[in-house]
Amino acid sequence: MEVSVIFFWVIYALIVISFLKSITTDLIKEKNKTGVALYISILLSVGYTFQYIHNYDIFSASWGIGIFVTIIVLSIVFNLLCILSKRILISRHIRKMQKKLKQTSVSDFIYYLMEKHNKYPVYVLHIPSNNTIEIGYNIMNENLVIGKGIHFRTLSNRSLYFTLTHPPLIATIKDDVFCTLHDYYNHNNETKSTIDNYISKIQDNHNTPWILNNESVQK
Repeated sequence: MEVSVIFFWVIYALIVISFLKSITTDLIKEKNKTGVALYISILLSVGYTFQYIHNYDIFSASWGIGIFVTIIVLSIVFNLLCILSKRILISRHIRKMQKKLKQTSVSDFIYYLMEKHNKYPVYVLHIPSNNTIEIGYNIMNENLVIGKGIHFRTLSNRSLYFTLTHPPLIATIKDDVFCTLHDYYNHNNETKSTIDNYISKIQDNHNTPWILNNESVQK
């Protein structure tokens, strides 16, 4: 067997092994798995087509390197497009919710947010030490992972960044809390009232609706 043929199949085998490893370790998502598989299939199809039409040797070292480089470039482009599309969709949804907030009663709006949670997860960030609370979205719209950074865009139009240090569950409102709106709102009457006041302040155009017990803020 020629060296070029061995080189081609070694490169191809490494790509396949990397792909299978990513699946088993869950390092990439389903859409990315499909994308990588699609890239490989397309490149091989194009290669065999070139070989048939132009008598081009797809088992040459240059073709193997070309496949390797092309897959890397396409993967980067694909991931960037996924990130961009996520940001566009979630940003559009947030603007829609900010507009709806002004046109809907507090209770109806809150229940609407919770109804849409499966598609657009909405969270509460409550930091008692700073006397603040915010409702918003993880703009990447991904599953939460402890130790991973969160880009948080709020209904009050603030952008926050923090690292998730504990599971998104509400243990006590005396501690810092990051959890779903549903869990926080239904925790007890105090948390329900806190959310109602936050939404009401945004509707009334308060400058700092995220500050708790801030009834005297300037409008």
